Amino acid sequence: MAWTIIETCNFGKFFPNASLDEWRERMAARLENEMTEEERAEFEGRAANYCLWISEKFRDCKGFLEEHEQPHVLTTERYEKTLGDFLISENGIRIVSAAFKSAVESVEPGVHQFWPMTVESTRGKVTPGTFFGMIVGQQRASFSQAESDPASFNPYSSPGGLKPPKNKKIIRGVALESAAIGDAHMWLEKELWSLGVVISDTLHAILEQQGLCLPKVYEMREI
Repeated sequence: MAWTIIETCNFGKFFPNASLDEWRERMAARLENEMTEEERAEFEGRAANYCLWISEKFRDCKGFLEEHEQPHVLTTERYEKTLGDFLISENGIRIVSAAFKSAVESVEPGVHQFWPMTVESTRGKVTPGTFFGMIVGQQRASFSQAESDPASFNPYSSPGGLKPPKNKKIIRGVALESAAIGDAHMWLEKELWSLGVVISDTLHAILEQQGLCLPKVYEMREI
C-alpha cells in the first residue's frame, strides 16, 4: 500500500510560525545586483515574482534548485526547542530532519534533493537538530478516478484535488495503480496535486521503525 504524509496548515511542530526572510533578501539582492536587464525583465524587475518562480520548485516537481536558489535559514517567530522530522513552511517548502533524509536515501539514493538548513528564532537562537530542505524528485500518474471513491476528490478539478477535510476516510477513498507507481518510494502525484508527499510501504516501515515524529500518515489503496 501507499501512504501520504498529511501536510498540516495549523501552527505547531510540523508547521512552525516562520519565514524565509534570509532567502527573500538574498534573492532580492541577486535580482538587483547580479542579473542583466533582460533577466530582470522576465520578473518585471520584482523580487516577489522571482521568489514565486523559484518557490514553484519547492512543491511541484519542476526540477532541483540551483545552489544560489536554496534557502539557508528558516526564521521562527519564537524559539522552537523541538520540531518534527517533517516540516512545511512558507511558500510550501519541505524541511526534514537528518533521520528522515537518511531513511529516504537508504531506498532511493540520488533521486531527491537535500541541502542543509538552519532553524532559528528571530533572536538568533538555533533549534537543536540537523535539518535539510527537500525537493521531491519524481512524479507518478497513478491516481485512478474510476477506482477511487467520488466522495474523496473533485472530478472537475484538473489536475484533481482532494475534497476537504483531508482525513483518513477521504484518503482511504483514493486508489492508486501499482503498475504506474513502479519502484518509486517517495513521489508526488501528477493528477492529484493536493495529495502531498506519497511514500511506499517500504519507506513507511523504515520511518515507523525509527520512530520519527511525523504528521499524520494515512494509507491509500493500491490496485
